[in-house]
Amino acid sequence: MAADRSPSISPCTASSGEGPKRPKGPKEKKPKAAPKGQSKEKAAAKPRPARKERPPAGFEKDAGPSPNEEKEKDTQAADGSDKMRAALQALKQRRADLDAAHQQLEELRQQLKAAKAELETERAKVSGTEQLQSALQSLKSELQTTELAKASLASEAEILRSREKERKAELEKLREALSESKAEATAVRSQLLHAMQEKSSAEKEAEALRQNISAAKSELEAAKRKEASLSSEASQLRSELDAAQKAKASALADAEQLRVCRHDLEEARKMQAAYSGQVDSLRTELIGAKVALGKAEGMRDAAVHEVEAMKSQFTLLHGELEKQGLASLAKDPLAAWRTGGGSASMEARVEVEAAWSLVGPGLERLQRALCSAGLLEVSRRVEEPRDPRKEAPKEVPPAGRKGKREREEKGAKREDAKEREKKEKKDKKKKDKKAKKEAESKPSKASPASGSSSSEEVRQVAGPSILRAKTSSSRRQRHSGARIRFNGASEVEVVSFRSCGDSLWFPNPQASVVCDSCEKRVPQRMGQLKGGSGRSSFMCDKFICNECAG
Repeated sequence: MAADRSPSISPCTASSGEGPKRPKGPKEKKPKAAPKGQSKEKAAAKPRPARKERPPAGFEKDAGPSPNEEKEKDTQAADGSDKMRAALQALKQRRADLDAAHQQLEELRQQLKAAKAELETERAKVSGTEQLQSALQSLKSELQTTELAKASLASEAEILRSREKERKAELEKLREALSESKAEATAVRSQLLHAMQEKSSAEKEAEALRQNISAAKSELEAAKRKEASLSSEASQLRSELDAAQKAKASALADAEQLRVCRHDLEEARKMQAAYSGQVDSLRTELIGAKVALGKAEGMRDAAVHEVEAMKSQFTLLHGELEKQGLASLAKDPLAAWRTGGGSASMEARVEVEAAWSLVGPGLERLQRALCSAGLLEVSRRVEEPRDPRKEAPKEVPPAGRKGKREREEKGAKREDAKEREKKEKKDKKKKDKKAKKEAESKPSKASPASGSSSSEEVRQVAGPSILRAKTSSSRRQRHSGARIRFNGASEVEVVSFRSCGDSLWFPNPQASVVCDSCEKRVPQRMGQLKGGSGRSSFMCDKFICNECAG
């Protein structure tokens, strides 16, 4: 605290409150801090005893200022100390802004050092003791005038203190430095240090001091410009403070942008790991699709053969109908029945119409499927069947007995189809359970399992071959007295669980590992294993993802 230091204040700076901080030399001593129990007023009221100034070498007889001048300076210092007490109360809460001012002070100290070097060169150029004494007297007179001018500016300095926080905090230190400037060996050096301390307040004051050192005539005009330089320095400090705040805001924005970039990088890594897992699963599905394609080609060849056999059977049936006088029913039984053509009885016509209603849509659907699959041309190139007219005629049972027996056979086959569907569902459930157990016991062999599951799905979707069943039934009909029998197609809906493969099993175990901290699944390369000392393995350590570890 400034009150605890209780520095002595020179009469030159008691009223103005300006001046740069004097660089510490080897002979300077810091003032001792006042004890903690001592009040601020007592600490500030105790001025340090003025040191005797030693004249420069060769001028011991030329004494410094007279005792009257020293008394006047002491009274001015006392007045300044009273003003400082009031200023110190206002400067207690403004000590935090010293850091920015210290940087400017360092720059000004460098400038003062350069000015000191220039002064030394100017002093070397001065020739003659009389010229030096006259210059000293003129400097003293000008300094007295400047001190009077600074006393008049004390009221304006109070207004500037409320606007310039950094300058008020530095003002106390500069006054403390000015109080120690009385110990200088020569009067010229003491005046020069005093000018250097004043020069830290503004660059224009520093320029004015350089002009005073180089030429004594220009120093009087520079002292008059100090008032204007104070206001310009205040605006300059305010602009520098705004620039520092803008730089701080830009730095915070850059830090926020860097954090967002890091988060985006982590998200990109996660997405890359997810994509790699999807690529592995797609590869396994591609292998299964290739296997299913091979089996589908085999089934297509079998279907071609079945179509050929079916065509030959329908040719034989057409021949038998022509023998019995039902050729028009073979082409379009509904049209023949409407027109009343044919020599068959009404009961036979009804049975044939019912059979055609069951088989006709299926045949049309089979024809469209063969056209879309490109198999219709293959079926057309099948060899022509033999002429049914050359075959021996066979007995045809009565229509009434035939319809009754056919209905009984249809009911029995429907019951057999229902039992077969139930049996197929049970077998499918058993196969699914077995496949799940194998996938859980052997997760590393997921790709062949996926291939087998795809082939099973193709086989299950295809179901029992309708054409094959018709072929076998037609053969039985041909050997059992050329009786006409039609079986309806049994459709079985099979649910495919291929889309649930990612949630049921993992083709690559390292692509999805559970974090022991957040229980989230991430690839193994996006985490690390933690365990005790000694030998450890994957199952003995704890897996923690990068988010939980960081």
